[in-house]
Amino acid sequence: MNNKFFPKITIQTLIISSLLLIIGVMLLVSYFSGKTIVRSLQTREEEFIHELVNISLKQINEQLQEDTVEFGNHFIERDDFIKAFKQQDLDTLKKILTDPFISGYINASSISIEALRLYRKDWSFMLEGRTKGQMMVEDYALETDHEVIQAAKKRQGKDRLRIFSGSWKSQHDALRSVIIPIGGIWLKGYIEIIVNTNLNLPMLEKKIAHSISIKNLITNTITYQTKNIENRDKYYIIHHLIHSLANHNLFEVDIFIPQQEFVAKIDEIQNKTIFITVVSNTLIAVFVLIFLHLLLIRPLKQLRKEIHKRAEELSDEPVCTKGLREFHQLANDFNYLVSIVKKQNDTLAELSRMDNLTQIPNRRVIDEFLQICIKRISRTPGNSLALAMIDIDYFKKYNDSYGHQDGDKCLSDVAQAIKQGLKRETDFIGRYGGEEFTAILPATDLAGAKIISESILEQVRALKIPHQSSEVSDYVSISLGLAWCKGSDTECLSRLVKQADENLYKAKHSGRNQYYCHL
Repeated sequence: MNNKFFPKITIQTLIISSLLLIIGVMLLVSYFSGKTIVRSLQTREEEFIHELVNISLKQINEQLQEDTVEFGNHFIERDDFIKAFKQQDLDTLKKILTDPFISGYINASSISIEALRLYRKDWSFMLEGRTKGQMMVEDYALETDHEVIQAAKKRQGKDRLRIFSGSWKSQHDALRSVIIPIGGIWLKGYIEIIVNTNLNLPMLEKKIAHSISIKNLITNTITYQTKNIENRDKYYIIHHLIHSLANHNLFEVDIFIPQQEFVAKIDEIQNKTIFITVVSNTLIAVFVLIFLHLLLIRPLKQLRKEIHKRAEELSDEPVCTKGLREFHQLANDFNYLVSIVKKQNDTLAELSRMDNLTQIPNRRVIDEFLQICIKRISRTPGNSLALAMIDIDYFKKYNDSYGHQDGDKCLSDVAQAIKQGLKRETDFIGRYGGEEFTAILPATDLAGAKIISESILEQVRALKIPHQSSEVSDYVSISLGLAWCKGSDTECLSRLVKQADENLYKAKHSGRNQYYCHL
């Protein structure tokens, strides 16, 4: 059927048509033979059982994932694990993954963990730790083209850090893979927890209140069966298949419903159905139509009109509605969503222009501001522009000696010191990349630019950040390459950044901890 047909149908038409169709169908059902009605009701009852099983399985899998994620979070919060993972110490990680703590935790819980695997941020495999020996999971491995990795790679932003899980088929058994990101927002890698689901499926019997038999289609064995099933002829059996995310059949569940109970229930439903359809439906049809129009159709049309208006304007005026509580909740949810979208738009606009670590403008803003300054002084030939490229001396050695956390703090402190060294509000400082910064000094002559360069050097020296690996000072220092142009010199302006970069190179090779300016 053509899907373009459906958007042309109004809710009012759909409700009237649906009611008339339901009344007609139910009258026809009551007219046909009892066998047809019974078969229809049997099918409905089977669908209900399947839906009940699916809901129960979803609850079981949610509890299994919750237990697994709780275990994983406790595990990756261990100090020894974090330290070993950060240092890529595979031997220590191997010992931690097979720590008796894990076995003790598993034995005391409702999860059956078969193996733990670690992946780097780029999904390259690190190592595997086995917590049990009886199951072979070597054939189950996440290659770069594996479905779970491809699904995880499609996630963007915060959504990328959510837990990813699913049931998978190995050559030896049905497994469930739960992948937990390591490192929070600053993603460092992933831990995969491979769980055997056989332990959890027997809980299905309590949830659906019927006798069951569970067959593992991978091992072709009955893994669980209710003890009181003796004569199968006395039961109405419903077969239910449990699939993996890759659409493989993992388990077959047989639900046993006593024939007498099932038939009695069908007969009861049949008699009530015939009576209700013949006596009641015709009388209540008009009332239902009027009631739905007043309670549903009219408020829904008004709500749609309000939402459409607000969506076009994205204004602060809230959407209001009349009618059922759900309409009010829908209006409130829409108002809340619009407010979040506006806040996110404002936040994203700000974040896209600021360096998160140093809290100064990023490379994008540097390029934009520099182009504005060049165009401005090109229109005023008597004006001038100075540009300084700044680099922290021996910063890689600083990171190697003190660690990346202290390195990040050093970058932030140096950025603020450079900012303090600028003299005017029109002067600009931004992070060019890594440990390199750029200062732009509009309407500044060469003498003034040299004074500001000295001021920046002194501000950084005044921080007195110890740097035992530096070859020029006991403290963190910087090198600065200064370039300067007049507004009338278009050739100089076009190579201003290159000149400043060359002077920075010369400042480094002249001993560092200084500025260099050669025009």
